[in-house]
Amino acid sequence: MPQTITLILSVIGTLGTIYSLIHNIYANRVKLNCMLKYINFGNSYLVGYIVVENQSLSSVSITNIELIIDDDHYYFMNQPHWVIHNQTKQGNNQSESYVYSMQIPFTLSSYGATGGYILAHSHTVPNLDKVGILRIGTNRNKTLEFSIQLCDIPHQEHFLFR
Repeated sequence: MPQTITLILSVIGTLGTIYSLIHNIYANRVKLNCMLKYINFGNSYLVGYIVVENQSLSSVSITNIELIIDDDHYYFMNQPHWVIHNQTKQGNNQSESYVYSMQIPFTLSSYGATGGYILAHSHTVPNLDKVGILRIGTNRNKTLEFSIQLCDIPHQEHFLFR
């Protein structure tokens, strides 16, 4: 009888351990969704607006963002820089506003999302009619790649870029 109880308890313990391992792997996985809402090239800068969504249970930090077009790598800047300068004039009143790129790295909470402008130096004019690869690096030593049809992304050329 004591051997049967010991066997039952060990089977229950083994099943609990297996469940715990599977739950930890599922809870700590990195699952992101990423979209480029617009992209443009101007004055030797590549500017885009990105939305990154964390679709996992635990928070994740985005450590770098890179766009690859035809073997050219565009590394987006870590520090905020102004990307759009708007001037409005109404009568004698004139106002200016500046929009800045997002700070990288940034942290997304569980099931959270953020969006912002990203800015990269570009010495050549990229062909925005190609398929690009958006590479996102995380703090968990995982790099995710998203294939993006750049010609399907809107271009906003009416802004004054840096």
